[in-house]
Order: sequence, then C-alpha cells, then structure tokens
Amino acid sequence: TMRKMLENRNLFRIYHISFAMEFFYALMIVYTPLYLHSLGYSWADMGILFTVMLVPFVLLQYPLGVLSDRFFGEKEMLFGSIAIATLATATIPFLGVSTLVIWGGILFMTRVGAAGIEILRDAYFYKQIDGNDMDIIAFFRTTRPLANMTAAILSAGILLFLPLSNVFFVVAVMLFFSLWSAYLLSDTL
Repeated sequence: TMRKMLENRNLFRIYHISFAMEFFYALMIVYTPLYLHSLGYSWADMGILFTVMLVPFVLLQYPLGVLSDRFFGEKEMLFGSIAIATLATATIPFLGVSTLVIWGGILFMTRVGAAGIEILRDAYFYKQIDGNDMDIIAFFRTTRPLANMTAAILSAGILLFLPLSNVFFVVAVMLFFSLWSAYLLSDTL
C-alpha cells in the first residue's frame, strides 16, 4: 500500500490534504466552543453561531462538486477552499470579543473552506483509484484517527505553555502546508 501511495504522488498529496482537514475538525470542534465561552459568549449565542457556521455544508457541497466536474477541476477549487479555511481560521485569535455578526461571518467562512475541502478531496481521491484499490481506500481512511491523535497530543503540548487562542494558529499552519500539496496535484480536467 505504501509503495502504491509513493508511486502515485497524487494519492500521497490528497492524503496530506485529508489529514489537514481532519486535523482542522479535531481541534475546531473542541476548542471553538471553549474559546468562545472563555470570551464570555453564552451557550445560546454559540448555538446561533454554530447554526450559521454549518450552513455551507448544506448549500455548497453539491454545487462545488458539479462545478469541479464540469468546469474547474478539483485542484483549483481545493486550493481556493484551503486558502479560505486557512485565512478565516488564522483570524480567529485576533477577533476577541466582537459582535455575533463578525464571529458568525468568520466561522461561516471557515466552514465554506471546510465544505469545499471535504467534497473536493473525496472527488479527487476517487478519481485516482479503481475497484482494485481497496487497500488504498482503507489506508486513506486512517487520516481521521491519525489526525485526531496528532491534534490531541499537539494541542495538549501547546496549552501547557500558551493561551488557548494559539490552537487556531496551529490549525491555520497545518492547513497552510496543505496548500502546497493542493498546488502540486495533477489536474483532473
């Protein structure tokens, strides 16, 4: 399996992008509510923010899949989605106590990027394999547990020495490095 992954660099690159996406989820799901609560936001306010934040998954994934298949290709749209998620995530530590509209907008943009990455990485990955590559599919599914373990260990180390807001910089850096993998992907159109 590793030999196949190394022979087809696109599989390795999409694995890296998938790992970064799962790392994003692992930390954002846990630390966004904790950070907002530490800033004084109520759970009711967070309920509104999180509802707004999740709308892109409903509205964007199908249209993005159609656009990537017909017009643009996954490579370009993956790059754009990663860039959006990276920039939006990197702004979180600078917001502090702001209006719900500003927080809603930033969290919405993180999920615009995440929704794009999620659908486009799957579309790209399944275009790279066929029915004989069950080992590759099984290996690809290791991104979530590997990212969860890495995120837990890394965030524990960060929180021993730095404030909670620095976790978002780590997420942004992880996403930023996956931009290079997206840039190097072979185009599917």
